[in-house]
Amino acid sequence: MTLGPAVPNALVESNLRYLRFPLVSACLISHPGARVRLQSDVRHQHARQPDGVVDQRHRLHLAVVPTLVKILDGASTDADFNQTENMFVFPANKALRLSNAAYSPANALHPFHLHGNNFWVVQSNATDIINTVNPIRRDVAGTASRGMILRFTTDKPGPLPPNCHIFYHFVTGLGSVIVGGPDEILQQVHPIEGWDALCPAYNALPPDEQRCNRASMRE
Repeated sequence: MTLGPAVPNALVESNLRYLRFPLVSACLISHPGARVRLQSDVRHQHARQPDGVVDQRHRLHLAVVPTLVKILDGASTDADFNQTENMFVFPANKALRLSNAAYSPANALHPFHLHGNNFWVVQSNATDIINTVNPIRRDVAGTASRGMILRFTTDKPGPLPPNCHIFYHFVTGLGSVIVGGPDEILQQVHPIEGWDALCPAYNALPPDEQRCNRASMRE
């Protein structure tokens, strides 16, 4: 996250409030039954090649079969995926509490986001105060060594990879995926014939253009 010049009255995320009071969300007024803690732990770190795990689980290894394809083939629980995929599967419209304690020894902010879903920032990285009355709703929030707490609802069916720099996360193993509404995905996603042409086109790419790799991270 790019930092601007020092100013006497700098913006503090935890002080942000809606100009007009927003619609109250069920995931704010009640305690979400489902909780996900994403703690990024670097196991050993070289100069430009860190390696780690998320949530004390496993180092992320991208599966040959993509997450969405597995869901369309019937995967609907954590057990239907490899352990090294770091999957968290929830039904649709589930209120989630997501706490994130990122590995950031210099306390540098990382632009954490969920692809496809906004969230309530009930505890910002800049404070220990938990605000479930009128927190700001964002699509990106800065997390660092102090971490933060977010709440959101799985009301947009699909796989959501929480991350800041997605390719870096994949290379270092610091990745996971939250799947919301696998049954609804089956109802809403209907592949067309044109999708079949995507795999041959991808496989025809040079090896160094397929996914990301450790060699490219060291360049």
